[in-house]
Amino acid sequence: MSYDLYMLTPPEDGDPMDHLEGLEVAPPRGDADDDARTRRLADALQAADGRYDEHEFEFEGRGAIELTADGGIHITLWGDHASLNF
Repeated sequence: MSYDLYMLTPPEDGDPMDHLEGLEVAPPRGDADDDARTRRLADALQAADGRYDEHEFEFEGRGAIELTADGGIHITLWGDHASLNF
């Protein structure tokens, strides 16, 4: 089972679902703010549960961090969303 959690700020004058659907079709390339947010989230999760091993990778020009632990949740952090796999 997996869940995707989106971390986005939709435009004030737009429909949040339209914004989300656009991201799913063509995700933006990462930037320094995305990388910093991803790093803060990874650090916070590892501070809460030190069992997680970290692996950084890049896919289609976007950086991500994977956190895995034996018997734990597999977490993939991107600049705009996180995937949780059980």
